[in-house]
Amino acid sequence: MQNTDNTPEQKEEIPRTTSGFLIFLFKKIIEKRKYWLLLVWCLLAALGLVLFLTGNGALLPAIYMAF
Repeated sequence: MQNTDNTPEQKEEIPRTTSGFLIFLFKKIIEKRKYWLLLVWCLLAALGLVLFLTGNGALLPAIYMAF
């Protein structure tokens, strides 16, 4: 049986700022060797950037149809 007690040295503090959380997430992806998550991260950032730059919501119906 495994010890499930959370001692202070086992628990890692998650940052409360956006930039701190993104850095924490990036470090965890590298540490756990889940490199495919970096691709998902980049695709979501690119989609958000495109939606932000269009501004008028012209792409929203196309995104709705995609899902």
